[in-house]
Amino acid sequence: MSLNQSEALAALNKANQDRLKKEYDGKAGSKFVTEVRESMLFQYNWADLLSSAPTALSLLGACHVASSSPEASAISLGSAMPKGGWQHLKVAEKPTLKACLIFVGDCGAKSFAIAANNMDSIAATAGDLTEIVTEVIKATQKLPDPGYARNLDTKLMQLRRLADSCLSYADNTEKAFDAWLLCVAEFHVASVQKHGTTEAESEANATIKLQAEIEASYKIKASDSAEKAANEMLKSLRISESAMQKANDDIPTAWESCAMGAINSIAQAAPSIIAQSLPALLAGFNPVGAMAGAIGKAATAGASNAPGAPPLAASMIGAMAGQAAANEAASNSVLAAPELAPQTDPAYAAAPLIAPFVNDLYSYITLGPGDGIDWTKFKDTKKAEDGNVAKAAGITWLLTNVKEQQKMAQLGTSEPSVALKTAFAEVIKTIEAIKAAVLSSSDMTADTTSSETIKAWQEQIKQAKATVLKLETTAKAFPGTSPNTPQLRGLKIDVPKTDYTAQTAALNTATEKLAINQRGLEISQKNYENAAESAMKVQQELAAIQTKLKGLEVEGQTLDKVKEILVDCIATLVQLKVQVNKLKNFFSALSTMVRVVVQNKVKKFDESVTSVAVDAKKSQMLRLTDMDIEIIYSSTLQIKAYFELLQTIARMYCKMHVEHIALGIDKVWDLSRVLKDPNEVRAKRDALNSWADGASRAILKTVEDKQNEIKDGLEQRIESIAEQTQMLEKVGVAPPDPLFLAAMKTGAATITEHVEKSMPQTMAVMVNDDISC
Repeated sequence: MSLNQSEALAALNKANQDRLKKEYDGKAGSKFVTEVRESMLFQYNWADLLSSAPTALSLLGACHVASSSPEASAISLGSAMPKGGWQHLKVAEKPTLKACLIFVGDCGAKSFAIAANNMDSIAATAGDLTEIVTEVIKATQKLPDPGYARNLDTKLMQLRRLADSCLSYADNTEKAFDAWLLCVAEFHVASVQKHGTTEAESEANATIKLQAEIEASYKIKASDSAEKAANEMLKSLRISESAMQKANDDIPTAWESCAMGAINSIAQAAPSIIAQSLPALLAGFNPVGAMAGAIGKAATAGASNAPGAPPLAASMIGAMAGQAAANEAASNSVLAAPELAPQTDPAYAAAPLIAPFVNDLYSYITLGPGDGIDWTKFKDTKKAEDGNVAKAAGITWLLTNVKEQQKMAQLGTSEPSVALKTAFAEVIKTIEAIKAAVLSSSDMTADTTSSETIKAWQEQIKQAKATVLKLETTAKAFPGTSPNTPQLRGLKIDVPKTDYTAQTAALNTATEKLAINQRGLEISQKNYENAAESAMKVQQELAAIQTKLKGLEVEGQTLDKVKEILVDCIATLVQLKVQVNKLKNFFSALSTMVRVVVQNKVKKFDESVTSVAVDAKKSQMLRLTDMDIEIIYSSTLQIKAYFELLQTIARMYCKMHVEHIALGIDKVWDLSRVLKDPNEVRAKRDALNSWADGASRAILKTVEDKQNEIKDGLEQRIESIAEQTQMLEKVGVAPPDPLFLAAMKTGAATITEHVEKSMPQTMAVMVNDDISC
């Protein structure tokens, strides 16, 4: 049996609540945290971090095996010592090849021990977050009381300290792996120079460039761009506040439901704005990005263009397949991970704010008698304080809001901005035409407007709505946000049952939101599948290195093989460094988020008691202080989701260390103790290789199990929305217009296509199986 609009809207809301109860025990906050966390999983892929470890330990063993060769004791690297002496290899002035190999092996083993302790600390520290977040939310509910504001500020300081502590642990982990990577790089340069072949210059330049980048990263502080990105994020939030205030002013009775929907949507915009600011914020904290161009391009050109440039030089410069643009932006650095989130644009921040107005306008001009205009929404009047009666009050209020948002959007010249500029222009032109038609009618009915004119207005607004929906879908699907922002004090939109067009407008908004939710889950699923495929390719390359090490024989060609081992070491360690660096930068961004966004909002309640009191007296649907509270609430949940993501990675690493890596380190130490007996060396080496194979398989299974768990959860929720949609269609709730569904699909593709194009398809440093050094 078909339902009327009011019943259909009630059925849809009930279905949403039933699904929330089934999937999250009715907790909207838990749903939001889960969706935010899942949207970022593909960017912080633990598979690369976990899979590199067994290979790295196999390479440590190979260093010890090579050091057992009699040649290793006879070859001196004194003539290859850099000017100014050894900077990273803590060896004698004229060390033997054996001494360098042993130092590299010991340095690597210590790095893993440091990493395990720090990752364990990250997991424990991030675990303390849940209790603090609970206390933050309790205090937030008591705002605007200044006493609770001070308590809340104290809790947020604790939150910042947690982020800073985790940052310190991640930083120490990166430094440990960097120390290992730097001594390997210095050793490699020395071994190349000792080799004395025609490719020496290009080999040395490639490694020297990498070494210079790592050393420079410790001299360059977070660039001003990080602070600028944080301030831009705050500026975007203030724009949304201005939009909310304007929507609150002099709301006409006929447009109250539109205003309530708009105010709710604007109050829920903060997570998307924050997520869109994250890439710029992270880039500002990344020393590799900050020093793009600081490492001279002459070195790059010299390494890649030298006569007989070997595979290492070619792979270390402009290395990563599918990353040309990202590497070009960072001076072809192998340490610069590609930006997997699409380019941000002011249109993505503006579209969700204007969407409610465009949605309701489209309903009001298409759902009147005979599929025409519902003139009751446009012919209303309002009596001013001076006694004068203002005509067309509703459409005047609408026009004021749209023009104000157009001015605040500050759109640029990129494709999304141009598209939204066009949509704004069409909406404003149509509104002004409708207003003119209403005012020109003596009785304000505007019944004389031709059907052709009305159809033209409808088509213009339909196309504008499709553009806004496309951009809104992209905005709400950005990694790090969710289309389902919970609210502490959201407005309950009570649309009169007799108002058919308003009821239908609310129903259309709800069905479109459901479709956007489905697109969001599908995007997370697609991105995660791309990340899993990328990780598998990296794992295959790491496995190829391990296979090559099994047949390693160094007798008679010690220096050649040592160089090959070092090249593989560099490739594996760069893979580890890139992942750890991403974690470190994220913790920096989290600390800044708490400081710039959340604490900034809390201070308003503590410092501006008078303004809070004045705001409380205003006759508005949702006051500015209420919006500040919503931003504090949703941002805190968003930060919790980010912490949980990083905690998951740290826990997986700790689990891997306890179950596998600790044993591998023991086997490396065992091998280092038997270097004088070739038979024992071979036996210990075989034992280490056997362990590495087993550990790689076990880690791969752990990763696959976790990946399947996540993918299955996403699939189940996608199917649940699809079933809900089918159920609603059976009772007469129509799906969104095909044009709008296509727009949402295109908006979603903006994210997935960028991720697919940017996702690494190989290790950061590619090494050929038959590399000749």
